[in-house]
Amino acid sequence: MARQYAPQAYIGFPPSDWGGDSVAEVVTFMQAVGAQHADFIVMQTMDRDAGCFEINPQPSDCARGDGSWYWDETNQTTPNFNQHLATCSSIHSGLGGLPVIWVADPHGSALEHAGRHTWPLSR
Repeated sequence: MARQYAPQAYIGFPPSDWGGDSVAEVVTFMQAVGAQHADFIVMQTMDRDAGCFEINPQPSDCARGDGSWYWDETNQTTPNFNQHLATCSSIHSGLGGLPVIWVADPHGSALEHAGRHTWPLSR
């Protein structure tokens, strides 16, 4: 549809965890929806900034109990940069070598919340 109605537009898909529990399942899902025909992959690092999870009490849009949110700069514990890059590499290869563009969700920035909440980034 995009090529028909917006032939000059560049199209990118973000990998979706809805596709499965493993990177291979996500790649298969993304192929099924045609992501390999896009122009690039939109890779996100996380859907919230880490400081959002540390505030007490947590705003409803920050509630999550699945562990550490800061990436280990030494790549010794999880989550870490090497894990993220390995996942990205697998998705990149599985979708035909499309270029990857990283997007950092600004959730928690001072501008978005007009000073109500400000949180440190997780990376």
